[in-house]
Amino acid sequence: MKLFSLATLTALSLMMAGCDQSPVTSEAAEEAAYKSCNVCHGASGLGNRGMQAPSLVNLDDWYVERQLRHFKAGIRGRHSRDTYGMQMASQASLLKSDQMIEAVVRRINSFPDKSPLATIQADQESGQRLYNTHCSSCHGAEGKGNRELNAPSLRGIDDWYLVRQYDNFQQGIRGSHADDLYGQQMQQAAQVLSEQEMKDVAAWLISQGIDY
Repeated sequence: MKLFSLATLTALSLMMAGCDQSPVTSEAAEEAAYKSCNVCHGASGLGNRGMQAPSLVNLDDWYVERQLRHFKAGIRGRHSRDTYGMQMASQASLLKSDQMIEAVVRRINSFPDKSPLATIQADQESGQRLYNTHCSSCHGAEGKGNRELNAPSLRGIDDWYLVRQYDNFQQGIRGSHADDLYGQQMQQAAQVLSEQEMKDVAAWLISQGIDY
């Protein structure tokens, strides 16, 4: 039988303990990083309409990461009329490192997808026609987005939130920062639809669900 020194056994024990603990540490880091998001967006990322906090669970992970970085850097959420954006910018400032931002994204990505409830009653047929004419070239024929164009999926996003963000782009509240290239593109694209037409589009999009 091969004998090991006490030092060797101790070193092996510490290595094994480190391997056993790494997944727990990672999960704990994600949970801790998401803690500031929990207050508004909920423990499972499903949002809270009363707090004007949208569901996060169906958002593309790369899009969530970009928006968190924009909030933190002041690219988004600094306009005086963007009340909820300013709240998000304040929360994003708590994410002190790239690792913390990435941990939040992983945490959100771990939540099960769930389609939000429709809150807008509008003309879905009109919404589909308008979407196909004005939105599909970037966000895809079915609203699934296009990563190569940096256009996120619009499926499974709260209808009221889509309408608010479209209005923010239209009014120059969002997408005006010099470093927000894709926001600038959306700001230009958002000059087309009326408020009712955007409600029609949002109603159609949420009716499509998230099963794709």
